[in-house]
Amino acid sequence: EQVEWLRDNLHPARNHRTFQLYSVVLTGLAIGPCLVDDAARRQAAEQAAVAIDLLCANLLDDFGADGVHCELSTHYHQITLETALSFVALCRAAQVALPEALHARLRLALAYASWITLPDGEIPLINDSDTGEHRPMLGLGARLYGDALAEFVASAENSPEATEQH
Repeated sequence: EQVEWLRDNLHPARNHRTFQLYSVVLTGLAIGPCLVDDAARRQAAEQAAVAIDLLCANLLDDFGADGVHCELSTHYHQITLETALSFVALCRAAQVALPEALHARLRLALAYASWITLPDGEIPLINDSDTGEHRPMLGLGARLYGDALAEFVASAENSPEATEQH
């Protein structure tokens, strides 16, 4: 019922839509196969398929051709990218192919995220921003896309303690 409510009450665009659609995908791909009822399993799979297409389109709208999030907030960029990378990881685990255009855009978003991340894992607070540790998200992106820059920024070699020792 909650998934149906989300599906029927999606935000028209941006971050909240991303989070809502990811919830529908997560429910369909991670929980759906565990359902005992065949009809409920099919319904979860169908809802996930629709949500995957909508989420891909939403992410391509939100991350511009340069990979920067449309709201020009460093925090929104990071949290939306974190959700997008979790979505990619979930789809890979479920053997669901995603459009190459999305992967290309997320690679650009990952590069931007790497460049704005400070050695302590924080980001400069630009626009509507909040603090937080972002190196684990960069580590996930590095693993998904084999990105050396994201791997370095996420690593202990980039920590303030390691920098002080050099």
